[in-house]
Amino acid sequence: TLNNLVAAGKVMLLLRNDGAVLTWQLWQGSGAARTLLATGSTEDMTWNRLELVYDPQARLLTANVNGTSAGPFPLALTGARYAAFEGSGMVDDFVLRRLP
Repeated sequence: TLNNLVAAGKVMLLLRNDGAVLTWQLWQGSGAARTLLATGSTEDMTWNRLELVYDPQARLLTANVNGTSAGPFPLALTGARYAAFEGSGMVDDFVLRRLP
């Protein structure tokens, strides 16, 4: 599947590979109403470490791509029930944790 998260995701970490450079964008919202929160680039390490961390009590979202952090961003996420990976590629060790 391609572009389902763009249309329906509440938060999306979008990656593009341009040779040895991995460009990333952190988006909030979906469709035409989405907002770009942060963007950056890093070396494509083949096994890239991606993290999205949301603190529901503080209502803060943080992203991390290969050690480069973005945020925290104030964000009120309600009703988040799913996490997904979309696109052409592979995922290894997709982990969801609910911390106390």
